[in-house]
Amino acid sequence: MQYLGAIFQMEGKIMSESIVLYFPKMKTFCFVLANFSLFFASVVHSAQDAHVHGLSHLTIALEKQTLLVEISSPLMDIVGFEGEPRTKVQKDSIERAKTMLRKIGNVLIFKGGSCIEKNIVVTLGHDHSNDHFHSERNHDTHSEISAVYKFKCSDPKELQEITVLLPNQFSRMEKIKAQWVTSNAQGQITLDKKKNTINLR
Repeated sequence: MQYLGAIFQMEGKIMSESIVLYFPKMKTFCFVLANFSLFFASVVHSAQDAHVHGLSHLTIALEKQTLLVEISSPLMDIVGFEGEPRTKVQKDSIERAKTMLRKIGNVLIFKGGSCIEKNIVVTLGHDHSNDHFHSERNHDTHSEISAVYKFKCSDPKELQEITVLLPNQFSRMEKIKAQWVTSNAQGQITLDKKKNTINLR
């Protein structure tokens, strides 16, 4: 649970900064905050999913014309190592990964909604706890890479599906636990290379 707390502190900081930036109106802020709180509560209930190699997390919130998507993944699944990058090869790998995550065509495909990319924030976080949850030998550091995407959807009622391309971009990314909320519905699904589409209806 100590490690899980560290992960929540990191993800909470990312999401709180993103929500304040993207949702300046208090009504919308409360709506999104309340629903993301439900998402995070479900993660607490399954503590062993906090940091598992091969498992990433995706959260989606749609309010009126504003769509927020956050993807969080163990750094190992993206670049093949964890901890602070030390060598030039490792640093270059991080930069290539960030560049790929900043190109929405590598990440998501929308069916309907007429959604236009407005902003992308990619961040890297490290946890130096010795309390781990994975089958490999323990490391001194666990690392996460997160990307937050903001879109403006001019026809949000017509947004039917979101296809997630990342499992096909990064071979170590085996599964993605996806959760979403809109003004009309919410749900969750586990994605992989063959099953990578979220139906929002």
